[in-house]
Amino acid sequence: MSSVKDSKDKDPADWKEWKKIYQNTIRHSQFEWNFAIEVIPNVKGLKPSQVIPQHPFIGRDGREYHMDFAIISERVNIAIELEGWDKTNTGTGKTKKEHDDFNRRIQDLTRLGWKVLTITNAQFMADKLGYANEIRQLMSEPQTEVVVVAKQDNSEVLDSINKLHGTVNKLRAKKSEYPPTTVVIDNSETLARLRKSGIAGFAVIAVLIAMLIFTISRNGNEPIRTPPTERPVVSSQYYEFCKDLKKDYPDGIAESQAAKDKRPKSKAKVDKSVYDTNVHLDGGYGNAPDGVFCDT
Repeated sequence: MSSVKDSKDKDPADWKEWKKIYQNTIRHSQFEWNFAIEVIPNVKGLKPSQVIPQHPFIGRDGREYHMDFAIISERVNIAIELEGWDKTNTGTGKTKKEHDDFNRRIQDLTRLGWKVLTITNAQFMADKLGYANEIRQLMSEPQTEVVVVAKQDNSEVLDSINKLHGTVNKLRAKKSEYPPTTVVIDNSETLARLRKSGIAGFAVIAVLIAMLIFTISRNGNEPIRTPPTERPVVSSQYYEFCKDLKKDYPDGIAESQAAKDKRPKSKAKVDKSVYDTNVHLDGGYGNAPDGVFCDT
């Protein structure tokens, strides 16, 4: 399935034209449209032609999915996923299936070599320029290469060496049975060189062949050794309610030390990753988000 951009004769000249091209594509939610017009155009150095909404990718299960926004450049590929706490507008938050499906999407994108940036609606609405700068920072970092470890197939090599080894043995037998002038050899370049090398040459080659067969038979079933790769970042645990989070963090979570310091009596643990994953818990019951939650 092709993206919308593939069907265009030319790239959008500016962001105004980009919005016109994709206005019917970005229709999953109002938040996606807000992100498209208030964050993406403010990324310094980003060209309209490099941003594709609803870009397709193939999941581990073989099905086609679509990321919210893809940024594709010569240097890096970035997948942006906007994730709201209440996807179905029921007021109860995400279901377990929705939570599992989202984590599976992130794993699939990471496996395919994409740099993945997940942002909640509340986060980018509160700091639009900050996330524009974060995208710019990701664009400046080198792309992580996907290393595929394949199993080495030495069957053809072993077969060729075995044939050559058999030919050498036959030549050696003929060499001992007849005078050198009566030895019949194929016209191949390899056998011609073997004949010129004499008995000493045959002995050296036989030893080399034996060493090759031993080495390959020993290592042929081992996977190719590859340099260690950077492990993908695993998302923090998602908690639906404070009572669930307090089982692991009884004193609550703070986004930063500065946010925690604003509450002198708070003993919340400072962990931005846990905070970002569970930002929906900040500012409940009509209170404004302040960077600390579940600490009372």
